[in-house]
Amino acid sequence: MILRVLALLVVFVLASCRTSGAADRMSLSFGAHTATPVMLIAFGLEADAAPMPRPEVVATDADRELPRTTSANLIGAPRDVGRDGLWRVAAQWVELTTNRAYSATLDVPVDALRIEGGVIELQIIFGPNGELVAGSDPAFVPSRDAVVDVAQTCGARTPGNDRDWRGETGRFPQLEFVFKNPRPAIRGAACPDPKS
Repeated sequence: MILRVLALLVVFVLASCRTSGAADRMSLSFGAHTATPVMLIAFGLEADAAPMPRPEVVATDADRELPRTTSANLIGAPRDVGRDGLWRVAAQWVELTTNRAYSATLDVPVDALRIEGGVIELQIIFGPNGELVAGSDPAFVPSRDAVVDVAQTCGARTPGNDRDWRGETGRFPQLEFVFKNPRPAIRGAACPDPKS
């Protein structure tokens, strides 16, 4: 009887373990293509997208420079809610250069994420026309050949959330930098232009 109880306890403990092995911390960072910086308005990881306490300007040169993301946050790694080996990323954002809003969910295979020093590396990258990419680049990326895209999708347009953020530079000082610097034309986008 004791062996049976111990066996059940072992099964329960193993079932509740994270699919990412012993790593229980995650480095989460955000980036955007040069042509399309974004305002991230809602985000969720293994949960529905929830409004950000304060929308976040994401303006990097993910398609041109390394590392592709900045401002990594060290957080606790989420549990694999469905025990399916996938973490669901949910996001809502507005492209600052087009005022177009998008939303997307993306299933990220947990086993494909890089673990360095006991920390899971997850980068969320926004591309033109609603592209959403989950990356897991090494902490020090020597070249573009070393970048790792784990999952990608094209977000859905959400015109009800379209917004022109140009008048918000007082509240978000980094917007002044975003809007005063010229942005390159979009070329070779992974997602089609929604035209409106």
